[in-house]
Amino acid sequence: MRRVLLVVTLVTSLLARSAWAADSSGFISALEDSPLAEKAVAKYLNIFTEGLRKPFSRWLARSSRYISVMKQILYENNIPGDIVFLSMIESGFSPYAYSRAKAVGPWQFVAATAKRYGLKINWWIDERRDPIKSTMAAAMYLKDLHNMFGSWGLAMAAYNAGEGAVKRALGKVGGDNYWDLCLTRGIADETKDYVPKFLAARTIAMDPEGHGFANIVYEGGFSYDEVVLWQPVDLEVAARCAGVSVDEIRALNPELTRWCTPLDVKSYILRIPKNTLMVFLDNLSKLTPGERLPLRAYTAKRRDTLARIARRFRLPVTVIVELNNLKTRRQRWIRPGERILLPPAGEYRSSYMVASK
Repeated sequence: MRRVLLVVTLVTSLLARSAWAADSSGFISALEDSPLAEKAVAKYLNIFTEGLRKPFSRWLARSSRYISVMKQILYENNIPGDIVFLSMIESGFSPYAYSRAKAVGPWQFVAATAKRYGLKINWWIDERRDPIKSTMAAAMYLKDLHNMFGSWGLAMAAYNAGEGAVKRALGKVGGDNYWDLCLTRGIADETKDYVPKFLAARTIAMDPEGHGFANIVYEGGFSYDEVVLWQPVDLEVAARCAGVSVDEIRALNPELTRWCTPLDVKSYILRIPKNTLMVFLDNLSKLTPGERLPLRAYTAKRRDTLARIARRFRLPVTVIVELNNLKTRRQRWIRPGERILLPPAGEYRSSYMVASK
């Protein structure tokens, strides 16, 4: 009986995926079926293949690292897989993309929308940068927008401009599809260009060589092992335990914005390169807590307080509290001569990188 249920479930899953794959091409055809589409898409085909050829080549090379895992998440949320190319025009598939509007990550979430869809942002981590967590949030957001507007074209427009802006613009023009937005001044030019950019990026990505992008060196897939850490670990220490570079650890865990795993959680799931789990655990087990998280010591001076020390070293008070296992952040005075643990010199600043898309 279990085998029958398993087969039925598998067949149902495959049929559902096939249906959504078909729908993906269907909604693309519907978007392209407009007198406005051909000229608008041709404009961005020219821009991507001429003026932005070098950046677009980088986007293509990076796409192979994330596109498979992102598409899988979209499929699981009943979203056409081709919508993955929104990440290409948003960020060039870069976890480190950071816009002037303070949107972050491969799906370019601003903080308010990110938190609305469950992404955690604090001193230690920014889940907008995580390719899996941010794609799950984007899938939920896009599905809500599709339910609101009834089409993927308008859902994408709202993803760019916001729900309110699209509703107001549709009200002015009296339309019900994406191309109707292009007939009104009620929406920004950026949003009018958004779907044509998406369609052009998808067209090239589906046939790079046919559009003059030859010899692209594609990156490897996003594959990894996971390990549950019950104590914080310096990322350089984690890299040594896995026998890899710290850059490889950071690339697998782009949500980490500091030099170590978060101190504000009881446990943390760290990604490490595939097939390194056993050697990682063996090496980690040989280290003391002080070796796992090397810190520097500061000797408190007369009239030092937590707030004063925090200001001096440009740290949040909560970080000093967490590093020293203090009972409360309200502890005002620190005894002269008391040893206060701080991050390694120069390592406490954020690891944010402004991406060159």
